[in-house]
Amino acid sequence: MTEANVARGFSVVVRHLFPFHVRAMFGSPSGACGTALRRSGSRMFRARQKQRQEEEAAECVSVTGSTEEVETTARPLPVVRVAPGKWWIHGLYEEQVLKDGLTRLDREWEERRLFSRRDASASATRLVCEGLLADLVAGDRTLSDVHKTDVAMAQGDLVHLTMRQLLRLRVNNLHFAPQGDENAAVHAFLFKLDHLLFGKLGQKAAGDLLPHLNQKTLFRLGVDLTLVSAVAPSLAGPSWWVFWAGHGPEARRFFLEPSTFCATLSFPSARESSCGVFEITDSSKVCHHSRGRHRILDWKIAAHTDQRTLCGHLAVADRNGNAVALGAGGLAIGPKVEELILDQALRNMKKIGSCLW
Repeated sequence: MTEANVARGFSVVVRHLFPFHVRAMFGSPSGACGTALRRSGSRMFRARQKQRQEEEAAECVSVTGSTEEVETTARPLPVVRVAPGKWWIHGLYEEQVLKDGLTRLDREWEERRLFSRRDASASATRLVCEGLLADLVAGDRTLSDVHKTDVAMAQGDLVHLTMRQLLRLRVNNLHFAPQGDENAAVHAFLFKLDHLLFGKLGQKAAGDLLPHLNQKTLFRLGVDLTLVSAVAPSLAGPSWWVFWAGHGPEARRFFLEPSTFCATLSFPSARESSCGVFEITDSSKVCHHSRGRHRILDWKIAAHTDQRTLCGHLAVADRNGNAVALGAGGLAIGPKVEELILDQALRNMKKIGSCLW
């Protein structure tokens, strides 16, 4: 055999040995098992890949498809029925209930084209940051996307927005709560937004009925109205509620239907409300674990069909806080420190006969 034949024969042997080796491996029971595992792994990979593609396609549809948001049904607040015609709601932070109330009001008052850009020749007040506010009200941008300098500039334009625009602007940024001193501009913007919004809500509720209410009382009315708007869907019964404007001997009682903002000084007639009215006894307290930053809601609610069974005085605690501290940037819900309390604290201090400095 020549060297060429040897080489040719060797190559033939090699070409035939490898296929035999492969066929023998896959022809054995262990080879069959390996084939099955490999095929099942391929099917699993293809199934996962198909599932991932379907999920990505669904996400693309949700983003680029209809622009209407899917509204989630708000859950009713936990209310305990303690007796016939009496309920108790407690254990919730007031700010949680306020957020729910603002969301419900915004959904119930749904309107389109809330903000229209002003014409350059219009005689109305020109807004410094009109485009920014239009985007914030429309939901095209949020405060987290805006530079702090622009937020500070837009703060002065808030007074020119309507109540409906303020409400939509607040709801669009309801869960944005930046922390730290570096966000002072955003804090001031939200502070002014809240005071304007709740003040306008109070004005809409009782402004025509009680036209001489001050801004502080209107703000408190707006907060109470928002809380009631969150609680009302969880109760079955009257649609009218007892409200108080002001505190002390000058407090005025009136009756309000929150969904329509109908208000009256007289007890609703049987034609207006066959089930009477709801009255609140407010025992809400500051949460001591939050260092005075949060209040825990504690309401006793009773249904009355006769005006004579109503409480003759204000049954809601004064929660206006220290106005002086509030004006200096302090907490609105902080406790009041009066001169009498300071005098008693000084009298109880022990003299040690030495200078502190």
